[in-house]
Amino acid sequence: MKKATLLLIYSLLLAPSCSWITVDTPPPGPPACTSSRSAPIVDGLLMLFEAGLVVAYAVDDGIEEGERNSLVAGNLITGILFGASAVHGFSNTSECEDYSAAYDRSR
Repeated sequence: MKKATLLLIYSLLLAPSCSWITVDTPPPGPPACTSSRSAPIVDGLLMLFEAGLVVAYAVDDGIEEGERNSLVAGNLITGILFGASAVHGFSNTSECEDYSAAYDRSR
């Protein structure tokens, strides 16, 4: 039960993910948005890590079934959140690049 509680705390702490915290959308006027893809890449890598944990826990016969289900569900939810954050981040950084390029062309 302690592992499930720790997993829940871990999931809640990491739920916001990097892209939702660090990526800004472009404002009107000169570009002042995030074009770096570092945060979405980190989110994508963490999503893959969580997917690996889901598979590892799902096939581990040494874990009690109830605990295994909790671990799989917690890591699956966390992985989905990281994936959504990565998509959000890649979308906003692409929008920023397009906005910056259009702004530069108009000058």
